[in-house]
Amino acid sequence: MTESPMQFKNRTIRLLLLSTFVAASMVVCPHGTSAQNKNTSNANSANKNANQAATPEVNANKPATTGETGNKPQQTDTGAANPNSSAPTQNSSNANADLNSVKVTSVSGKLALFNTITVTVANLPLLLKAAGNDYSKIILFLDGYPLKGITNSPRPGDGSNELKFDLKRTDNEDTKKSWNSLLGRPSLPIPKDKPVSVTVGVQGQPPVETAVKDNTKFPMTVISKYGYWVFVAALVLFLWQFIRWAKNSDVLRVGPRLTDGTLQRYSLGRCQMAYWFIIVAASYVFIWMVTSEYGVLPGSVLGLIGISAGTALGAVIIDSSGPGSVNASVTPQPTAGFFNDIFSDDQGKITFHRFQILAWSIVLGIIFIASVYNVLTMPDFPSELLALMGISSGTYIGFKFPEKQDAQNRAAATGAAAGRDKSDNFTPNIASLEPNAGPPAGGTSVIITGTGFMAGAKVTFAGAAATSVVVNSATSITAVTPAHAAGAVDVEVTNPNNQKVTLKDGFTYRE
Repeated sequence: MTESPMQFKNRTIRLLLLSTFVAASMVVCPHGTSAQNKNTSNANSANKNANQAATPEVNANKPATTGETGNKPQQTDTGAANPNSSAPTQNSSNANADLNSVKVTSVSGKLALFNTITVTVANLPLLLKAAGNDYSKIILFLDGYPLKGITNSPRPGDGSNELKFDLKRTDNEDTKKSWNSLLGRPSLPIPKDKPVSVTVGVQGQPPVETAVKDNTKFPMTVISKYGYWVFVAALVLFLWQFIRWAKNSDVLRVGPRLTDGTLQRYSLGRCQMAYWFIIVAASYVFIWMVTSEYGVLPGSVLGLIGISAGTALGAVIIDSSGPGSVNASVTPQPTAGFFNDIFSDDQGKITFHRFQILAWSIVLGIIFIASVYNVLTMPDFPSELLALMGISSGTYIGFKFPEKQDAQNRAAATGAAAGRDKSDNFTPNIASLEPNAGPPAGGTSVIITGTGFMAGAKVTFAGAAATSVVVNSATSITAVTPAHAAGAVDVEVTNPNNQKVTLKDGFTYRE
C-alpha cells in the first residue's frame, strides 16, 4: 500500500519527537538511556533504526550492560577506568577493595644486590588479577622506593602465595635512582646491614600493606663486609707503599736526582695526575668490591683524568725542551719539602696559579669521594666543573713559560759568574770526568763536571766526537766515548760561542 504524503509527514514528525525525547533522556539520566533504548528497540525495530540514524552519538557512548561485563574489571595499563563507562569504574573500586585484603606477610633470602628474595603475599591471586595476570606489572618496593623491571622479576615462587625477585640494577632511570637512594650513605667505617620495609604493588597503583615494616624491617646488606675489609687493607697497603716510593724516587719530581744523590723538586703536574689516578682507581675498585658491579666510567671522569694527564705532560714538555730547558741550561733545584715545592716556582716564590689549581683539585676530589659514598656510583660532573678544572690547568701551563725564562736567565747569570773571559762570553772549564777510563771499543757514559757549559756544547776525545751529548746544566755534561786505541787522550768541550777548553789526558782507554 502506497503511503500518502500526509502519512509520511506525520511519521517523520513522530520519529523526530521520539529522537528528541531519547536525546533528552541521555542528558538527564544517562544510566537509564541504555535500558530505554533497548525496550524501544524491542517494541519497534523501525523506530530503532530511525533512532540510530538520527542520534549516532548516543549509541557511540552507550555503556556496556551488566550481562556484557559481569564482574570483570576493565583496566588500562595503569589501572585507570574508561571515563565513558560506568561499569569499569565500579569494577575498579571492587578491585581496589580486593587489594585491601592483599598483604605481604614475610620475606626470605639475602636482601642484597645480585641475590634473590622470596616474598610471601596473602591473597596473591587477587594481586595477580589486579595486574591482569601479568607478573611483569608487579613491582617490588623497598623502603617505599619502586624497583621497576629488575631482571627475571617477579616470577612464581615455590609456594602458591610466593613471588621471587632477582635484585639487579637496570637501565631504567627511576630504578637507578631508587637503588642509589637505597645503597647510598652506608654505615662506615664499620659496615652494618640497613633495615628496610619490603612490599609489592601493581604498576600505577600504591603498594599493598606489609607486615615487614617498623620493628620487623628486613635487613639489607649494602656493603659486603668481607669485600670491604679486603679493600681497606689493600688501599692502606697501596698508599703506604706509594708514598714511600714517591718520597724516595724521581716518579713525582721534575727530573732525575743530581749527581750527588740529591732529589729534585716535586712536580705539581705529576702530583695532580697521581692524585686523580688514586681517587678514581680507589673509587672504582670500592664500588666493584662493595656492590659486585662494574660499569663504564662516566665521560666527566675520563675528562678529569685527561686534564690531569695533559697538565703533567705540558709541564714536562716546557721544562725539557728549548734553550731554557731543565736538561740544557737550567741548574736543577733540590727539593725544599713537598708543600714548598708544590706552591713555589723555580725561584722559590709562592705563586697564586699553583695555589688555584691545587685548591680546585682538592675541592673536586672531596665532591668526588662524597658522591661515591652517597650513591655508590661514579659521579658525573657537569661540564662547567670540567671547564673550571681545565681553565685552572691551562693557567698553570701558561705561567710555566715565564717561569722557564726566569730559570734560563738565572742559569745564564750563574754560568757567567763562574766562567767568563774578557770578551764577556761563556768560557767552559773542565774539573773532572767520572769515570775517567774505559775500554778502547768506546761506549762509556762519562759525566764531565766543570763550569760555563752552554746548551749545544760539543765534546771530543782525542779529536773524535762523543755521542749522546747532553748538557745537564752549566756545570755538568753527559757524553758517550767514541772508539779509540788504548792510551790517555785529551778531552775537549766547545761551546756554541766557539769558546773551548781542553783537559790534557783527561780520559784513558784501557784494554
